[in-house]
Amino acid sequence: RVRDVVFVFLDQDYEHQLGGRSFAKKLLNEGSEVLGVFLLDQLGWDLDGDRRLETHSSSPDLVELFGASMSRHGLGVEVTATNRRGQGHQVFRALGFPAMVLSQEIESGDTHPPYDLDFYASIDLEYLLSSTVALNALLADLSTKRSLEKEER
Repeated sequence: RVRDVVFVFLDQDYEHQLGGRSFAKKLLNEGSEVLGVFLLDQLGWDLDGDRRLETHSSSPDLVELFGASMSRHGLGVEVTATNRRGQGHQVFRALGFPAMVLSQEIESGDTHPPYDLDFYASIDLEYLLSSTVALNALLADLSTKRSLEKEER
């Protein structure tokens, strides 16, 4: 690896994204170099079984890097790109960090059951695994510079 990968668990997302807001300000105050912030949300449910992911991002570069990584690793993960508002990535974007959310296909209606029916037994473990493998491939490329080759030419 030539770059560090940091995993952060944020809380109070539904209380004005307090966890994300606090961490984003910390990164900004420390002058941290951030290639991308990837928030994972609702990756345990795939109603129609198509294994598609949805990205919410205003950064075309991150969406392109994600697609290129899926192709490079032969994962065949299809992605629907959106620019959904109100997600936790907004606080990072507002401070100038490239950020995106990876989730189930919310805009197409491929969404999880109501929270009161959200139990371990309802998690689609194969979908969760395919989503995790996809994110791992992207992080591997980012941490080894492979997905940034275009920018360095």
